[in-house]
Amino acid sequence: AYNVSQTHKGTDACLKVGIDKLGITGPSTIYRNLNYDEIFEHEVKNGEGVVAKAEYGDTFCVDTGKFTGRSPKDKWIVLNKGSETEANIDW
Repeated sequence: AYNVSQTHKGTDACLKVGIDKLGITGPSTIYRNLNYDEIFEHEVKNGEGVVAKAEYGDTFCVDTGKFTGRSPKDKWIVLNKGSETEANIDW
């Protein structure tokens, strides 16, 4: 069921959630559909970042280092209504 946190443990955990069909068979514990508080708890417990105090409550911060997942050589063209790109590109 969606929006229901689940924890599957055991050698058949991958089978229980169906990821064995994707070739993923190693994990023996799978956390599924965790809510924000549960994810926050796991992040803190695993030392995956730091908790920052914010005006509207605590938030979790992660330093990704110099690799942000972006491809610096990627180019994007954005449609701006009434602009030169709208007039000159076959959208």
